[in-house]
Amino acid sequence: MSQTNLDKTVKNAELVKNEIVNAQKNIKDNVEILNQIFNQFKDFESTNNQILESQTQKIESFTNKLEVRADILGDKFEQDLQELKSKLLSDVDAQIQKINEEINSKLKGIDLRMLDGSNRLVSNSLSQLTQFQNQITKIERKNTILFTLLSFISGGALASLFLYFFN
Repeated sequence: MSQTNLDKTVKNAELVKNEIVNAQKNIKDNVEILNQIFNQFKDFESTNNQILESQTQKIESFTNKLEVRADILGDKFEQDLQELKSKLLSDVDAQIQKINEEINSKLKGIDLRMLDGSNRLVSNSLSQLTQFQNQITKIERKNTILFTLLSFISGGALASLFLYFFN
């Protein structure tokens, strides 16, 4: 009987030894799989960082280009507005000169009352021209503020859209 118990103990020891070997093999396989997963995660993380850097650079480049374009358009708008203002002033000056020439040529046949009335009309025209010039200046300031505000808002909206779509 002691031989049988000894045989059973040896068999159990062999079974335990086989189980230990199998467990060690399973542990080695699991460690290998975990190492592969870890390496894949490292690769994913580095790729993700590269993509993030690339998109950030693209957004910065786009923002810089957008700011340059907004500056160019703003300068062109101001230049066009100044040209319009100078053309209007020169046209009004030409009209005033023409009216003065007509008045001078017809002055001989006109009495003083008509001349006084003409002078009042010219004075009124000049005051209206000054008011018009002041209104243009106010409109120019408002347009500059509006253009700046719209550029700022559109730049922020575009930047937030890029961040939203590329994150």
